[in-house]
Amino acid sequence: MMSDSNAEQEETFIIDGSAQTIEELREQLNSRTEELAQSQAMLDNANLQIRIREIKIEELSAELQDLSRALVSLSKNMKRTIEDFEVEAATAIRMKILPLIRKLQAHSAIAEHPIEFDTLILYMNHMASRLAGGNGEICSLSTAELRVAALIKNGLTSSQIADQLCLSMETIKTHRRNIRKKLGIENTRTKLSTYIKEQLN
Repeated sequence: MMSDSNAEQEETFIIDGSAQTIEELREQLNSRTEELAQSQAMLDNANLQIRIREIKIEELSAELQDLSRALVSLSKNMKRTIEDFEVEAATAIRMKILPLIRKLQAHSAIAEHPIEFDTLILYMNHMASRLAGGNGEICSLSTAELRVAALIKNGLTSSQIADQLCLSMETIKTHRRNIRKKLGIENTRTKLSTYIKEQLN
């Protein structure tokens, strides 16, 4: 007759269609427990790595925001610097360069080139206006158109301009149309000579 302890050791259970002893079940339970512990450790490690990466991303995001603010500040400073330079350049043209040009224009040795000097004054004056924040339509005129505009400013008629520049009347009329178009006064009754003088004052 078998003892109770032997009976307990040989007691079996049917699991998943196969007979297993308590000892075998304990071993399987321990093995599963170890596997779960390892899986949990791997999961904890993965979560830790994710958190580390999140912290790095947060740090990079903060750095990018700081860089963005720095760039915005730099851009504003550069814009102010450019605006200051433009104002200084416009002032230099009006206060120093143009007076010198007019002084040279009055010199007898240069009196033979009035058209060139009028054109230069016209262009420099309007460039100063553009730098100071005004419109710069005259800067878009071609060299030939600038010469015609300078003579128009001085009150010459189309016939007189044609004679002085040795061009045909049709060419002068074309220049006048182009000048009016570029200055934005096409199809208006605005007197061209008056408009050019007003723009340069």
